[in-house]
Amino acid sequence: VNFIYQATRFAVVSDSTLDEFIERGFDRNKFTIVQNAFDKQNFPMAVGEKNPYRTITYFGRLKKYKSVDHLFRAFAIVKKNIDNVKLEIIGRGDFRPYLENLSDELSISDSVIFHGFVDDTKKVELLSKSHIVVNTSMKEGWGITNIEANACGTPVVSANVPGLKDSVNNGVSGLLYEYGNINQLADRLIQILEDDNLRNQLSFGAVEWADNFSWEESARRMINLMNE
Repeated sequence: VNFIYQATRFAVVSDSTLDEFIERGFDRNKFTIVQNAFDKQNFPMAVGEKNPYRTITYFGRLKKYKSVDHLFRAFAIVKKNIDNVKLEIIGRGDFRPYLENLSDELSISDSVIFHGFVDDTKKVELLSKSHIVVNTSMKEGWGITNIEANACGTPVVSANVPGLKDSVNNGVSGLLYEYGNINQLADRLIQILEDDNLRNQLSFGAVEWADNFSWEESARRMINLMNE
């Protein structure tokens, strides 16, 4: 396969995907990065009013490889250090029963809310009112949920893994942490929740970062590539 496609021009969605091709011996000059985007008109593109309680949110499918259990374990640490904090889960999947049992084991079930599947309007409302959105996955092709959270004026704390690290402007739209490092994840969450100046800075930085992604620009890059 590598040999057959050596002369082919490619469009990939992230630097991480490009790096994987380079590792397999492909020519970097054959690649164009065309980032995924989102429909800005469906998002506030502003920092809005947050919940009266500190809100940490996960938004995505509940699958084992998404490692959402890492967030639950980190939240148990956060809850011991910060009062009036809740963990909200948006999404559905076959990992939910495990997470429900885990919340009981960690004695955090009274502070965990499972919203299940929500429509786009409710999604934007929940993301906008959250203080932080967390992405714990071990690997993604990109990280559109990070950008959508940013478009709601909410910073992200995300695992520093292929795909996700491309969708986070570390220190601007959110913070990265070492995948699987529960204590570091908890530290990042506590840092943002306790430091109002940092949280505000990241919230406004999140909106500015999200504004860089548009289907118009991605379409322009793809059309140019096809014309070439």
